[in-house]
Amino acid sequence: MRRPSNTHLNTLWIARQRVGLEQKSVALRLGHKTASTVSEYETGRIVPNLHTALKLAAIYRTPVEKLYAALNAEVVAEVARAEQKYGRSRVPRQFELYQLT
Repeated sequence: MRRPSNTHLNTLWIARQRVGLEQKSVALRLGHKTASTVSEYETGRIVPNLHTALKLAAIYRTPVEKLYAALNAEVVAEVARAEQKYGRSRVPRQFELYQLT
C-alpha cells in the first residue's frame, strides 16, 4: 500500500490526543508490547491492515473513514468512476452506504 498523506498522519495523532492516550497505551490495546508500531502508523512509515485499522477506530472512537479520510475519498472516487464506466449495480436504495451525488 502506498504511503499516506500528511493529512492522514495528523488525523491519527489528533484522534489519539483527543482520547487522551499515549502511544504505549494504544500499543497495548492493539496487542503490541512497544509503542514503535503506533509511532510508525502515525508517521506513515507503515499502514495498518484492515483489522488493525478497525481496532484503531474503536480505540479512538472515530469512524475508520475519518481516520483515513484521504484514502476513503480516493476509494469512493475510484468506485464512482468505475460505476460511470461499467454502470451502477441495481442495489435497493435502503442498502446504499454512500450516495455519490
